[in-house]
Amino acid sequence: MHDIIQETAREIVHRQSVEEPGRWTRLLDPRDINQVLKDDKGSETIRSMAIELSEMKELQLSPQVFAKMSKMKFLDIYTKGSHNQRSLSLPKGLEFLPDELRYLRWEYYPLESLPSKFSAENLVILNLHNSQLKKLWHGVKDLMNLNVLTLHSSTLLTELPDFSKATSLTVIDLRFCVGLTSVHPSVFSLKKLKKLDLTGCISLTSLQSNNTHLSSLSSLSLYNCTKLKEFSLTSKNMKQLNLEHTGIKQLPSSIGLQHKLEKLHLGHTHIETLPKSIKNLTMLRHLDLHHCRELQSLPELPPSIETLDVGGCVSLENVTFRSTASEQLKEKKKRVTFWNCLKLNEPSLKAIELNAQINMMNFSHQHISTCDGDHDHEHDRNQNMYVYPGSEIPKWMKYSTTTHDNITIDLSYLSSDPYFSQLGFIFGFIIPTISIEGLTLKFKISDGESETINVYLDRPYQGIESDHVYLMYDPRCSHYLASRVNDQSKITIKVSAASRTLTSEYMPVQLRGFGVSLVTPSKYDKFKHQLELDDGSVIPNNMCSVEEG
Repeated sequence: MHDIIQETAREIVHRQSVEEPGRWTRLLDPRDINQVLKDDKGSETIRSMAIELSEMKELQLSPQVFAKMSKMKFLDIYTKGSHNQRSLSLPKGLEFLPDELRYLRWEYYPLESLPSKFSAENLVILNLHNSQLKKLWHGVKDLMNLNVLTLHSSTLLTELPDFSKATSLTVIDLRFCVGLTSVHPSVFSLKKLKKLDLTGCISLTSLQSNNTHLSSLSSLSLYNCTKLKEFSLTSKNMKQLNLEHTGIKQLPSSIGLQHKLEKLHLGHTHIETLPKSIKNLTMLRHLDLHHCRELQSLPELPPSIETLDVGGCVSLENVTFRSTASEQLKEKKKRVTFWNCLKLNEPSLKAIELNAQINMMNFSHQHISTCDGDHDHEHDRNQNMYVYPGSEIPKWMKYSTTTHDNITIDLSYLSSDPYFSQLGFIFGFIIPTISIEGLTLKFKISDGESETINVYLDRPYQGIESDHVYLMYDPRCSHYLASRVNDQSKITIKVSAASRTLTSEYMPVQLRGFGVSLVTPSKYDKFKHQLELDDGSVIPNNMCSVEEG
């Protein structure tokens, strides 16, 4: 459809003046563009020009190539396929760009800076990614209309100009500007800036400012800024902060002021602990700490957390949860991983086991209580999982085995349960040491008949260094098993496991055991009541075991 529209547009502009493309308002065809640029036949009539570099013949442009196109508002020089670096060259530089330009995209811009006489005062979008820029321009320009600035992959760029007059700037994209050593202080005074992306700026060592608390910034990425060691920026509107693969050793205590923060990525950093103020981030949903090898303790986190990745934190010893079990009932955790955290002390492991039980019960209860006949179970991928080091099935799982690949569950007691139709199944697997690299664990679960359901779960790529407890509630699997119950007095559940890499087939994994816990609204109510009775202790006796019958 896009090609048809583009071809129609070309036909329309051709009718305007077949003999003189330099007098058309729009130039789209590479043959027409080549003629205008080569013969210097531009005019004030031209309002827009779109140049697809891979379709252009090699052409040397004069410094005044755009001088006659002073009314042009739209200039788009881009490539869809492989780029010929010599397709458009400026051997004598560029002296003029139209001051009327609103939109300027010039991929692979070949010069070290923009023309000094170019005012850029009307620019709304400036995109010069993959350019040869070393500096945009000298001095301060009145950029009051500039909204989006994209310079990503401009590998020779070493500094930014003064943006103090770019009062409308909302997005700055500096990804993979590997030569950039600092960010101009004026950036931190921009009152409308919402997104700053510095991903892959490997020469950047610091991101600090006297004006450290910005008003509008909602997304900041410093991913893979490997030399960055100093960081102190905050924003009252920050929603996403990515510090993964940086050299920082601590977060500023002011992190707790970012009350709108939803996603915080700290993986592969040198952080040893998190500030206690992190519990004040009441909108934080995703916290990524994977492979923080120096992390020794994890403080209390806000109840809003949904995903927590602490995998590969090999120095982690202490984990703190909310002070009472009933407070933990307010949590919303869906995916929690403590893969290969083998230094966790015994109190922390017990606290993790209880927290896992609470969140698994919460999630499964929510699912079975809101599920109806119209629910599309086949496409429900909203799994709940919790992984931590251990070699025993939790005691609150009544049905378990360490010697067989199947379990028979007594269902007779459920006949008196008014919520018998609302039945859920929580699984617990003991995953053994797996030294080979891998990406996915596959579990085949059946009721002993020919039909099975496959459940796919993540695993650490580098390997699993010890036995781990893998708790899982999968809505599809639960619905499948519940549909097999009907009026039966018992059900036999059979499980097998396998693991694979990107290139290999699935290889069998011999589980060290597995367990199943049934959930109904009645059982959840009993569980919740018992937690409230044991509220004086964070770790109730017997891990809140609820009898099946």
